[in-house]
Amino acid sequence: MLLIGRHVSGFENLKHRAGLIVLLLAIPTFGSITGETLSLQAISNFAALQRPGVLPLDFGCAQASYRALAPNACTHFENLITLRDVSVLCGFFLIGLVAAIALAARYVRGRRDRLISIFGPGARGLIALLPVITLICGAIAVYSLFELRSTVLGGIAFDLSISFGVVSATNAIALAVIALIVLRIPVLHVESVEFGRTDQPALWEVVTRLASRLGATPPDHIIAGLDYAFFVVASPLKLFKDGGALNGEILYLSLPLLRVLTQSQLEAIIAHELFHFKGGDARWAIRFAPIYARAMMIHGSPGSPPSSRIARTMLPALVLFSFFVDLFTRSAHEMSRARELQADEAGAELVGATAIGGALTKLTALRPIWSDMRNAFANRKIDGANLSALFAHNVKRNLENEVWRRNIVSWAASKRMAHPVDTHPTLRERVAALGLNVEDLEGFLSMPEQPSIELIQNAKVIEMPLSDKEKTILRHVASIPLRSRDKVDSELRHGF
Repeated sequence: MLLIGRHVSGFENLKHRAGLIVLLLAIPTFGSITGETLSLQAISNFAALQRPGVLPLDFGCAQASYRALAPNACTHFENLITLRDVSVLCGFFLIGLVAAIALAARYVRGRRDRLISIFGPGARGLIALLPVITLICGAIAVYSLFELRSTVLGGIAFDLSISFGVVSATNAIALAVIALIVLRIPVLHVESVEFGRTDQPALWEVVTRLASRLGATPPDHIIAGLDYAFFVVASPLKLFKDGGALNGEILYLSLPLLRVLTQSQLEAIIAHELFHFKGGDARWAIRFAPIYARAMMIHGSPGSPPSSRIARTMLPALVLFSFFVDLFTRSAHEMSRARELQADEAGAELVGATAIGGALTKLTALRPIWSDMRNAFANRKIDGANLSALFAHNVKRNLENEVWRRNIVSWAASKRMAHPVDTHPTLRERVAALGLNVEDLEGFLSMPEQPSIELIQNAKVIEMPLSDKEKTILRHVASIPLRSRDKVDSELRHGF
């Protein structure tokens, strides 16, 4: 999924990178300083107890006869040297990974094929390394704390070091489990119905005609549901209704939106989506999106520091992964934005700029009505058999209010359209690229005399069971504590 990475530039970028290095090298630096300082102290302490002329520890321990005379002192000294050397090597390894990530991100910039080939294997490899990095850094921290506590207290102190060791080991195991989950590509589930060629000939005629004009191949499947979006995917997809799996290129249509779009506006949207098929965007997105989405299970958002207490004990691993995702997401965002504008242009060439501009305006501006209606259903404040029809009724009522239309256009101009597998520019940027003015947007907000839903045979019969399922999901989600609602809603609706 091409999500929007946090943009960092100028002085903020410098501070971000400096902070990353500090966090990344905190434990290796702590270990190397501890090992070096205590090894020098061990040499000094041992020399003070010996007669003049005896070799110091750092030279004498290499000789078997010397080790036989001071086995404990040599073993302790060598352990401290090992701590220092392992910490230094760990630090250089982490810096090397940062350099490799930065070079890879520069290599893929502006090249979608390179981004696909590098991001997937890179993410998998780095995710597999996270438990190892956590375990090594944990071991460095544990032994450093153990030696410091023993030196300061004059004896052996296990309490803090053992506690830290248990936490580090637990985190390493947790990251290993998460890595297994992340590396497993999820199967997409969408509550929807399939529109066969014989079931919906009018719709398929429109799609096939637009594909021919665009020089694209028609999708293998067309499905429709109540999600507030149009999108294309090119991965295995299961329909909740009968559990059947679809393969190939799939076009998803939103039934509620079909009730408020004119047929020319729908054609512009379909042309936009078919452009993504033609350019391979659907296959690119599905290869990028699952790994990215699952990777976010490890780190909530690119560029953000770990926030929980458990996460702080995994700082080197998580900071490194955050850096990787942040850089690659910026490249993905830049390419995604350009492709969206090109897809808009394709829709404008086939159907007209006003058609695609009007569709984009409605999709962005009318979303609050859909969200408010879903919330009202979830809280049992309203009832109704057909959510699509109720949505169209609410849209019509709101569009009759001139003040509401003016305010919603002002709000929508700076918004980005939500989408399952892509990143979009703002509405203002998109209409400007089409040669339209923001001032023209209010004129697009009107109910169509012949809505696109008329292309669908037996639309109400199709919408009813989907509406019943949607209401069941909404009311189940409403009974769950607020912090868990989004996650459960996604699981019920999409299966992950």
